[in-house]
Amino acid sequence: MAHQYPSSYSLLSRPIITPCFLIFLLFPLSSISSFHVIFTFASAPTIAISKVEQDQEALALLTWKVSLDNQTQVLLSSWFGRNSCHHWFRVACHRSGSVSDLNLQSYGLRGTLQNLNFSSLPNLLTLNLSNNSLHGTIPTNIGNISKLITILDFGSNHFTGVIPKQYGFLTSLSFLSLASNKFRGSILPFIGNLKNLTILHLYENELSGSIPQEIGLLRSLNDLRLSFNSLSGLIPPSIGNLRNLNTLNLSANKLSGSIPQEIGLLRSLNELDLGINSLISPITPSIGNLKNLTTLYLHTNKLSGFIPQEIGLLRSLNDLRLSFNSLSGLIPPSIGNLRNLTTLYLHRNKLSGSIPQEIGLLRYLNDLDLSHNNIIGPIPASIGNLSSLTYLSLGHNKLSGALPLEMNNITHLEYLQLYENNFIGQLPYEICLGRALVNFSARGNHFTGPIPKSLKNCTSLFRVRLERNQLTKDIAESFGVILSGTIPHTFDDLISLTSVDISYNQLEGPLPNIKAFAPFEAFRNNKGLCGNNATHLKPCSASRKKATKFSVLIILLLIGTDNFSSKHCIGTEGYGTVYKVELPNGLVVAVKKLHYSSDQDGGDMADLKAFKSEIHALTQISLRNILSNDEEATEKLDWNVRLNIVKGVAKALSYMHHDCSPPVIHRDITSNNVLLDSEYEAHVSDFGTARLIKPDSSNWTTFAGTFGYTAPVTMEVIMGRHPDELISSLLSSASSSSSSSLPVTADHWLLHDVMDKRPSPPVDEVGELKVVVAVKIALACLCVNPQSRPTMQQIDRALSMQGPPLSKPFSMITLGELLGHGGKTS
Repeated sequence: MAHQYPSSYSLLSRPIITPCFLIFLLFPLSSISSFHVIFTFASAPTIAISKVEQDQEALALLTWKVSLDNQTQVLLSSWFGRNSCHHWFRVACHRSGSVSDLNLQSYGLRGTLQNLNFSSLPNLLTLNLSNNSLHGTIPTNIGNISKLITILDFGSNHFTGVIPKQYGFLTSLSFLSLASNKFRGSILPFIGNLKNLTILHLYENELSGSIPQEIGLLRSLNDLRLSFNSLSGLIPPSIGNLRNLNTLNLSANKLSGSIPQEIGLLRSLNELDLGINSLISPITPSIGNLKNLTTLYLHTNKLSGFIPQEIGLLRSLNDLRLSFNSLSGLIPPSIGNLRNLTTLYLHRNKLSGSIPQEIGLLRYLNDLDLSHNNIIGPIPASIGNLSSLTYLSLGHNKLSGALPLEMNNITHLEYLQLYENNFIGQLPYEICLGRALVNFSARGNHFTGPIPKSLKNCTSLFRVRLERNQLTKDIAESFGVILSGTIPHTFDDLISLTSVDISYNQLEGPLPNIKAFAPFEAFRNNKGLCGNNATHLKPCSASRKKATKFSVLIILLLIGTDNFSSKHCIGTEGYGTVYKVELPNGLVVAVKKLHYSSDQDGGDMADLKAFKSEIHALTQISLRNILSNDEEATEKLDWNVRLNIVKGVAKALSYMHHDCSPPVIHRDITSNNVLLDSEYEAHVSDFGTARLIKPDSSNWTTFAGTFGYTAPVTMEVIMGRHPDELISSLLSSASSSSSSSLPVTADHWLLHDVMDKRPSPPVDEVGELKVVVAVKIALACLCVNPQSRPTMQQIDRALSMQGPPLSKPFSMITLGELLGHGGKTS
């Protein structure tokens, strides 16, 4: 993370201009374009230091330089000679000639601090080594560094071990960041010695134990962030002494007990985040004293009791999140005082009563989530005032009555969730007036009447759930979809198909003679269907000759594959071999020939079960982005094509997991099961191990493929080979992260080095960014905890979005940073 230091710390930006320098400044700028040394004012000695002292400073830095890896030494090639104040990159000096500032933030450093002699830098004011790949422990001689030092930033590296108590000697520190490393152990009481601290960042480490009471001695502190650790115990009441605090973030720890009432003494607070802990008891009413709060996060705790009326005193709030607790009682009407609110999350509590009319006063609200509570009554008409809403979730409550007509005023809605309530009447006629709707669910209510025809104008609509209502009329007309023509003959072979609904279309010709089409409701109101064994239909003029056509198909397949010759083979999968076949009409298809199993203990049955699974899965879903033919790749794949392959696989899996009903889980995604068509678009094949997930199941299924291959298909595309060595090294890195000396594992590998070298590198920053995003997502899919992995829907969207620019050169990005073990790359 690139920290923004207060202006009072910007010593590096203040050159001294004295008469002796004015003549120098008259020279052309080109003569000083590479001059990186800056002289600064400070309370350090202004008398020139001795040659011996100057040599000691240079020697200390050069000794450290040669201990770093070779690439880092190249980056620091300007460091040579005996005067560190002479053209040394990112080194600044006092007027006395002594080193004052060392700023190597985001410079690609690799190595440790073990060979840096801190005592040889007696006048150092700033040491910034953040956002690099430094590792190992912090030497205990850190306490020997300059007693004048005010800024010490080791954030976003790979440091391990405990935080040395010698930090307590650095009493002049105003900025201390050890964030985003792997420090463990507890925060020791020495922290109370650093009374000049204004910023303390220890977030994203592995710290444990309690927050020491001595934290309350840091009365100058205005920014305290201890989030994403394993801190436990109570929030110390002494925290109320930090009256200058603007930001307090203790989220994602294991803190327990109640929120101390002393929190109400922090009247300068702008941001308070205590979310994702185990805090109990009611929210203290003293929270109402924090009149400057703009952000209040108390979500994902065990808070109980009522939401205090005093919450309405926080008139500067723009983001309030109290979700995932056990809060009960009414939503206080005072919530209407929060006129600057843009986000209000109260979901997953035990709130009761009705939605207060005052909710309509929150005219700047973008996100409102009241779902999964016990809220009753109708939606107040005042909700129509929330014209800026893009996300509205009221699902899983006990709301009733008809939807107010005023909801038609909310024209920017992207997500509308009304599911599992007791609503009656009709759905809003102008539900998609703004054409922004993406996700709409009204399932499990008592809605009647037609589906709004405006839905067919929703070009961005991604998901609709309307089941378990009493909706009437033609659903196809509502969505602007009418099926016409004849029903494909292949449906006659789908004897395991149990249900189908093709009613209210313009279909004609023979009705398939299987049980799924037997009920009249399945095919009513079509143009000209016929059937020899179907009631309500006239007989067809001639029956089909299935056996003859099937025999012809077999002959065509044998001819098209030269009796299944290996030269037509395009892939071997777990349950069969896939061949490319070109039929006489020019259609190119992929055909699987099943393997025969000689296993006497049920091998035939296993093959048959796999075959039925594949047929069942393929007949239950619309074949979009699933199965296709392959054209042999005779040209090398460039990076645009490779990234499109990754996106194609993600889109196919997202469709199967989130858009199919029931969802389809493939369970064996490998590179052998990804086929490319003539446009190099990727398609997923081989459904022999696929499973349908029933709505009432636990949604868990056995993983049937090779471990490590589901997500690494992406890495194989990027690397041009199987990433087994990479995965092993990443697992090794994870298991050794608690050791005091971290080995050089895949964490430190450069992304540029693991990429396939056969195609030319990405031609611009946009291409580089796409590679970074794809690899970052792939590595996230390797997380040991399944709950921490992104869903395929999230992956599909992330790959389709334009991310922020890279914060460092592409050639310097490591896999560790993409895993989240280092600084931000974008």
